[in-house]
Parts: sequence; C-alpha cells; structure tokens
Amino acid sequence: MSAGRNAAEEKAKTTAPALADLVGSAIQDVAYGAAFGVCFTGYFVREMIPGNVRKSVVRGLKRGQTAAKHAAQDLCAKTEEPLPEAMPDAMPESL
Repeated sequence: MSAGRNAAEEKAKTTAPALADLVGSAIQDVAYGAAFGVCFTGYFVREMIPGNVRKSVVRGLKRGQTAAKHAAQDLCAKTEEPLPEAMPDAMPESL
C-alpha cells in the first residue's frame, strides 16, 4: 500500500508542474487572442473611417463633453453642491 502511495506522490510531483505550465500557456494564449482581437478591430475600424469623419467625431465628443460639464455645473449651482475637482477639462486630441 505504501509503495503505491509513494508512486502516486512521485507522479503528482512530476505532473503538477507540467500541468501548471500548460494552464499558464493556455491563459496566455487566451489573453493574447483577446488583446489581438480588440486592438485589430479598433485599428481596422479607425483605418476604414475617413479622416474628416474622425475629426467630426472628435469635435462632437468635445462639444458633448463641454455641454455635459456645463449642465453638471448648473445642476451643482442649483443644489449648492460643488463640482468635483476630478472632472476632466478636455478630450484627447485624437482617437
């Protein structure tokens, strides 16, 4: 009985690191695939959209951000609550 237990223990000691490497490799492959899929799609869409449309989207986002900030300031002024300092002032220049 003890010999079987010792054999099983030795087999587990040699198999466990290989299994851990296999699981780690699989996780890395999944993360790589997810990152590639997200980034490739973003870059592909970016390249498919003409420059003037991208500029229009950026202008629209900036104007929407400004309007939202002013609306929040107006609402805070009515409720006498200060606007949080962490509110951003500008959108990034490019997408």
